[in-house]
Amino acid sequence: MRIKSNAWIVLIYALFVLAGGLTGYMTAGSKISLYAGCISFILLGLASIGIYKAKTFGYMTALVLILILDAFFTFRYVQTLKFFPGGFMALLSLVTLIVLVYRLRKAAKG
Repeated sequence: MRIKSNAWIVLIYALFVLAGGLTGYMTAGSKISLYAGCISFILLGLASIGIYKAKTFGYMTALVLILILDAFFTFRYVQTLKFFPGGFMALLSLVTLIVLVYRLRKAAKG
């Protein structure tokens, strides 16, 4: 049960990343945002499938990608000091990362 919910957490986060990429393209015409959002969505989606199937690579892939995206969004927030989209996505990435690590540690102990 916990594995399925972890997979859903990553998939929902991936949808937010995709939505951000689409928003960046529609509002600013940024093809880079669109490509980055789509690629990140695909990779996080694959990681989510791996988590659902209880594969270690799924967890590791998700954690690394979320950490990279958090660093990127934090950098963007520091550059612009605008909460949306950089600050929001940095905060969402950090919360997702903390929740996944907490749930993994709790599962390892129990």
